[in-house]
Amino acid sequence: MDAIQTLLSYVAYISFLGTSMFFVFKVLRDRRRMIGLKQISATQARLAMLRINFKAKIKKKALQFRASFRKTIPKGEVADIALEEMVELKFETGEDFQRYFDICKKINIFLKADALPVAADPHAPPIVAESTQVFEDFMSSDFKNELAIIRLIKVMTEASADLNRRIESYNNMHLAQPMPKVDSLYFVSLMDVNRVFDDEGSDSAASPVAKVA
Repeated sequence: MDAIQTLLSYVAYISFLGTSMFFVFKVLRDRRRMIGLKQISATQARLAMLRINFKAKIKKKALQFRASFRKTIPKGEVADIALEEMVELKFETGEDFQRYFDICKKINIFLKADALPVAADPHAPPIVAESTQVFEDFMSSDFKNELAIIRLIKVMTEASADLNRRIESYNNMHLAQPMPKVDSLYFVSLMDVNRVFDDEGSDSAASPVAKVA
């Protein structure tokens, strides 16, 4: 009889330990899940704020492009449509960013054509206004704003990659209900962004200047 009671006591004790361990494991898992969700939400919020700031810079650039033409761009003209499209881009995918760079290059081609002399002499040298002098074929003449745009693109691509890493880590623990990843923000012109960013960083190291807000 005593042996049976002892055995039952052991069984009850083991069951208690098992239940306790399961409860602790569940609490730790839920806590880790909540931490993961908070980190994902914080990164999403940061990316959203960066996008708002970025779109403000793009709107400023579009106005700069318009002001660089010798005459007001008529409504419905190719340049007007392109600039309207640039402002309306959501910048949520790499395709959006590549479209932005393509539009900027197209606008600079229009600006070069707009700066050609109207003089009767066909052999007259081109008159290039100061407002059309750019450092890259996708930049406007507002170099300060361009550097701010480059930095924001760099930060946004890094934030997007960080968000996907956090989502992947979360999904590995919750295979039944995986969370969709965001676009990786990869695009062809990202190579130009990295090159300008690295060149600007090297120049800053050689001769420190105030950072662009």
